[in-house]
Amino acid sequence: RGIPVPLDPLQKTDSWKISIKNCTINKAIIDKDSYENHKSEMLENFPKYKIMDKKEDFLILTFTTDKKIEKNLKNTTLILHTSGTTGDQKAVKLSYKNLLHNSKGIIKTLGITEEDIGLLIITPQYAFGNSIINSHILAGSSIKLGNPFFPSELVKEIQEDTTIVYGTPNLPRLIEKGKKNKDKLNGAPRLFAFAGDKPTLRLLEILKTNYPLQKIAMMYGQTEATARVCCKISVHPKDLIDDIGPPLPGVRVKLVNSEGEEPTPGKTGEIWVSGPNIMEGYVLEEKTKDKIERGWLKTKDLGIKSKEGRVRIIGRMDNIINLNGRKVIPGEIEKMIESIKNIKKALVFKADGRVGPIIFSAVIKEENVSEIKLTKKIIALCKKKLPSYFIPKKIEFVSSFQTTKNGKISRRETQKALLNEVMRCKICGIGNNVPGVSIDNKNICNLCKAYTPTSKSKLLLKKKEIQKIYRESHQKAKYDFVLALSGGKDSSYSLNLLRKKFPESRILAITIDDGFLSKTAKRNCEYMCKKNLADHKIYKIGGKKFNSLLRELVKKEIFPKMAMVRASNLSTICSAIAKQKTILEAIKNKSRIVVFGWTNGQSFNPIVPLKKNFILWNSKILRSQIRHLKNKEIVEDLIINKKQLNKLDYRIFMFHPLLFENYTEKGLISRLTTVGWKIPPEKDANTSNCELNAFSTFIHKKIHGFNPYAKEISGLVRAEIITKEEGLKKIKDPLSKEIIIKAAKRLGLKSEIKDLK
Repeated sequence: RGIPVPLDPLQKTDSWKISIKNCTINKAIIDKDSYENHKSEMLENFPKYKIMDKKEDFLILTFTTDKKIEKNLKNTTLILHTSGTTGDQKAVKLSYKNLLHNSKGIIKTLGITEEDIGLLIITPQYAFGNSIINSHILAGSSIKLGNPFFPSELVKEIQEDTTIVYGTPNLPRLIEKGKKNKDKLNGAPRLFAFAGDKPTLRLLEILKTNYPLQKIAMMYGQTEATARVCCKISVHPKDLIDDIGPPLPGVRVKLVNSEGEEPTPGKTGEIWVSGPNIMEGYVLEEKTKDKIERGWLKTKDLGIKSKEGRVRIIGRMDNIINLNGRKVIPGEIEKMIESIKNIKKALVFKADGRVGPIIFSAVIKEENVSEIKLTKKIIALCKKKLPSYFIPKKIEFVSSFQTTKNGKISRRETQKALLNEVMRCKICGIGNNVPGVSIDNKNICNLCKAYTPTSKSKLLLKKKEIQKIYRESHQKAKYDFVLALSGGKDSSYSLNLLRKKFPESRILAITIDDGFLSKTAKRNCEYMCKKNLADHKIYKIGGKKFNSLLRELVKKEIFPKMAMVRASNLSTICSAIAKQKTILEAIKNKSRIVVFGWTNGQSFNPIVPLKKNFILWNSKILRSQIRHLKNKEIVEDLIINKKQLNKLDYRIFMFHPLLFENYTEKGLISRLTTVGWKIPPEKDANTSNCELNAFSTFIHKKIHGFNPYAKEISGLVRAEIITKEEGLKKIKDPLSKEIIIKAAKRLGLKSEIKDLK
């Protein structure tokens, strides 16, 4: 008997490691591409795993397991992970009874029939997505997955044959972006359903402008209650904001105060839930006793019940603020602030003021709206509606909040980032102000705890693999390797390594000159190509139009938050162009190996297979991301298209030579200078080739509050390429004023650096 444990394929195997250990996973089904991408890291994290069976598109792996823990899984049918909104993720044990009861309740509440076609626009590995899939299967109806990266295609999917749409709070904005005209979209859906973070009233009103006749379902629940507990359905957005609606069939809900009694109407209490939907417990049993009491699940959500019995959520017990002896519930203030037009989302925390603790609010607003005017509106409304001690004394406008792995807002991590409560890992130096990074009570980060260096034997296997690919392709293509060369230390040394390790190889180096490539970097490109007998192509894309595009990117975030953790907006577009152009040159020359100077801080796998469908998907996403930029054609012309990909009748491999080397950064630079490479005098702490980097890093830190290279730097420290002290210097190093000002002037963005110190 097997118990499924859905895991996110986009996460690294260090995230899987904890789940595999805690959930005693002994078999895994993984598609072949994901396996190839994660293979070397899996060998390190799970040295005893074996390939049990090979199918056309996937593999079945086996792991060793802890039999003692396995006994606690007797009645368990499925294990799901919580989102980790208020802390670490927990593994929840759900029984067949839990799943069946929850699915039947959803079917009855939403009226799902075999005629329905559902569109799921959320990740299926968490509770809500999983419960919707189960419900549609049980009802004998269809369910399809929607892609939020392509809003126009999403709208098309909704319009064609969808009857129920399941989405995130951002769905109304995606629909606005995706529709082709300003007309109302009275298409097929009869119902839009939301769960998790609720859309604000403003977002629901946006949805109703496009679908005025459709009903909306707001669903409340927790993973520990097998996803859904209550649901309220209405055509009118205002009806959906005040309460969570009636419980699903067979589910009971009550409020319990601090004395263990049910409070009178209008008073606050914790929401408790009972019924056949309540989990078996957590995989780690010791965490269960604090969550379930006599069959009742303690949700930690605070609510108020009206005289009519309707329950309204006002916040979380974890979030209550004690302010000078008074209890402040952030949810009450946040709801008030979010009712103001042009405000997307608000969070409220306690902060240190000049004369004691104060209420601090972080707000995300619509673009091109005055912060001063909104601040006045917030203060005026709070003064009118709330007690004086509820009124925020400090209001800060931000572009985004920190999120959990499945995209929910993480209040705790957001508070740490905004209030500069940065804790640093004692091993690698990374701070918990970087999204996805947490520090334990021993001051060790989650990245260091999950890290296992690649063994020599595994590297040897990888070396044999690249040598085999090289031998098979040698003499068949014009070039054995097509390398992205920037003139910086990493790509220059990678070129040097190719010539050293593959002396008979034919190499083509591709350089993208975006107008910000330093003079020394250009010289290094030419010199290193000549020195290592490599052909060299330079593509110039700089100029007024490209600078105009960069100016747009300074003020407009087009890439997902996940990308912003590893690079700034400007760096991401530049590296995307370089990657596209390098792969395209490989296709033109029938080369099988594209080479990048990525380090241990950027990648864990030295060899990554690139399938045709993956290249096309990647290109499609990039096109979608730039579609609203005024000068997008500059980038569009460089993106690989379907016609060009039709010439690809073999598999391309991405190769990172540096990942095979045992080196230090100082040693690498020393070796390079010995062969004639020059250190650019105009470099900053995190690049040795680009005159735009310091400016883009400055803008990123200003918007997001952390160094975009922090994760890469921490990886270099773990791999012992640099010391922790060297890493901290890179993270904290004051950026070159001279380089920042120079770049800002060239872009016509001096106003963006007025607060440069």
